[in-house]
Amino acid sequence: MEGIPVNFEETKVQGDASKSAEEDQQFGKPVAVSFKLPDGVEAKHEFKLGHTVEYVKAVIHKEHGFPMNKQRLFFQEREMIDPLSLVDIRGFPESDKTVTVELT
Repeated sequence: MEGIPVNFEETKVQGDASKSAEEDQQFGKPVAVSFKLPDGVEAKHEFKLGHTVEYVKAVIHKEHGFPMNKQRLFFQEREMIDPLSLVDIRGFPESDKTVTVELT
C-alpha cells in the first residue's frame, strides 16, 4: 500500500516561517537594546517590544550571569518593573534603547 508522499523538510520550513510570523504579530518586530552592566561592560541584545522585563532579566542572567532576583533595570532613570512589556515602558519604543543594570 502506497501512502501520500510527504516532504518533512519542506513542512518544517513552512512551520518555522509561520511560527516567526506569529511571533512578529504577537511580540512585534525586533529592536536592539544596549545594556550598561554592573561590571562596566556594555552589551547589546535583540528583543521584541512584546517581551516582558522578566524575560529581559532572564536573558541577562543567561548571557552575563547576573542573578535575576538581584537585577534592577533602569531606562531613562526609571526602574523597569517585571510584569510590564517593553512596549509598556514610557518612551521605550521611540527612543535610544539604553538600559542600565544594577545589582541589589
